[in-house]
Amino acid sequence: MEIVELLVTKYAVNINEGHRGNNTALHTIARGHHWWQGAQALPFLIKSGADIESRNLSGQTPLHLALDRKKGGALGELGPFHKDVAEALINAGADMNAIDSKGQSCLDVAGYSTELIDLLISNGAVIHASSIFSALKADNSTALEKLLNGGADANGRMPFVEDDLREKDDMDGFCLGDSRMTFDTALVPHHEIVPVYYMASKSAFPEDADMRSCFRKLLEHGADIYAPFQVQPEAHSFRGSTRQEDYNRMLGLADEHATAPEERSVLHELVRLGKLSKCIIDAVDINTGCRDPKGCTLLHAVCDSWNGPDSVIDMTSDDDDDDDGEEEVADQRKEGHMTAFQQLLTLGCDIRARDNSGQSVVHHMIYRGWKYPEKLGRLEKSMAEVARLAPELLNAPNASGNTPFHYSALLTASARRPAAVSREGDEPRRTEQTAMVNLTRLLLRLGASPAGVNDDGNSVLHFLAPNLDRYDVTALFTELVRDHGLDVNARNGLGETPLTHLANRTGALLRLCGGGQPQLCPDDYAAAEAVAALKALGADFGVVDARTGDGLLHLAATDAVQLFKAVMDCGGLDPARENKAHQTAIDVAATYNNKEILALFEKKV
Repeated sequence: MEIVELLVTKYAVNINEGHRGNNTALHTIARGHHWWQGAQALPFLIKSGADIESRNLSGQTPLHLALDRKKGGALGELGPFHKDVAEALINAGADMNAIDSKGQSCLDVAGYSTELIDLLISNGAVIHASSIFSALKADNSTALEKLLNGGADANGRMPFVEDDLREKDDMDGFCLGDSRMTFDTALVPHHEIVPVYYMASKSAFPEDADMRSCFRKLLEHGADIYAPFQVQPEAHSFRGSTRQEDYNRMLGLADEHATAPEERSVLHELVRLGKLSKCIIDAVDINTGCRDPKGCTLLHAVCDSWNGPDSVIDMTSDDDDDDDGEEEVADQRKEGHMTAFQQLLTLGCDIRARDNSGQSVVHHMIYRGWKYPEKLGRLEKSMAEVARLAPELLNAPNASGNTPFHYSALLTASARRPAAVSREGDEPRRTEQTAMVNLTRLLLRLGASPAGVNDDGNSVLHFLAPNLDRYDVTALFTELVRDHGLDVNARNGLGETPLTHLANRTGALLRLCGGGQPQLCPDDYAAAEAVAALKALGADFGVVDARTGDGLLHLAATDAVQLFKAVMDCGGLDPARENKAHQTAIDVAATYNNKEILALFEKKV
């Protein structure tokens, strides 16, 4: 303290000069690391002309830093005397309603402490809509109740801050990714976060008793469990071209305003997060017919969920909190209880309901199986339940005419990120594509029909054909033709046969994968063997595109030499045959600088 007095009185240092983040001397002592900072230095500096409302680069006043328990950068953690400093600042006239650059008031950053909340409110601090979030972050139900009783809005949201998406440290370990789910919580802007969603989306909810208490207090004070909120669409979503829009339409993801924020519903997103639990069921009078902005019911949401519809709901209750055997209690919570899918059916949800894209619960389960193939087993019980209670859904098309079987085969084309399986006959690795083949076979076992075409005239075989460089896909394709009577030469609305899709597999896959840049990882030798398999099934190699006059060789000329040669040899096709533009297959290969194919004919000169 003597040094501080010496610097100010004898050397006349500028006590309001900012340093390291524009923090002044008052900002530094506000952290309360030493007893004398609040008891001696603070009164002295204020008397000497220190600005009690000075701001650092984050827009924080000294009072903000005396209250905010986040690590203060170079200023470090809060010290043991920070409350004394805060009280001294308030008594000195500090503005308790000052707002920092993130829109946070002093009360907003003090919500973790009931004592600090009392101090601020008793001295006239204004309760803002966002004030409760600090209490929620600290799981402090007592502080939360004080704020709610003091007038805080249980549905209040954080203030708007430009380009301020939810911070990573608020994520509680959630997965990022698919914008249909809420594992993309980083895409939720701060000003859209709903208090009850913020609380119930924490990773330890509902197991943690303090979190359950906060959740119930919000509901008791009028929190809307069905409240809408918006998320920013993902940058890598399938958007921006006609091809992508067509793909989205087939998947039931079409959006009239694809680049606009997407609207979600709190309860539906909590169900997608796998948060359906006894705590929520007991605390909420669930409207079983409620739908989110995309027309999804709670059953659709649980079929989308990370945990899967077969997951057993958490039965944690307040009675468990006094039990010492945590592992035993955890086992009892799940043992013998119904799945999330069954629980929603018991509550009265309609198993036959469709969303705005005509998707049934089966379509949603298939989409989930594609997104999370490692958890494929978490939908088999629910799929069997559908087959028992509403078997017609196994063959019911969505708005694009895609039945669940079509949908599963279509998504097989989109699951090509892993490398192709070995040609040596090794056991296939459990890749995403293998999982989709397994899911398609599950549909067969449950009684789904592979017959029929979608609105574009595509059969299941059209969707599978570009993937015939996978031996498990080829086996399924062969089974569907031989055992289920599907026509290997069926034409879609463009006049294309499954063999056309195989010969033009790159173009077909780009179309079926939404026009992005999938890592196709083709097995060229396996694709060539698949051509022979289609010949054995009776495929017509003489098919020609009526619009362009392109034959199979014109299409294959853009691909690998193995595929081209297999199509040429198996079909006995003439590479010198011209299309309507008077191009031969060799001309097409030259256009694409396909040197390996051109080399086949250079040897003959």
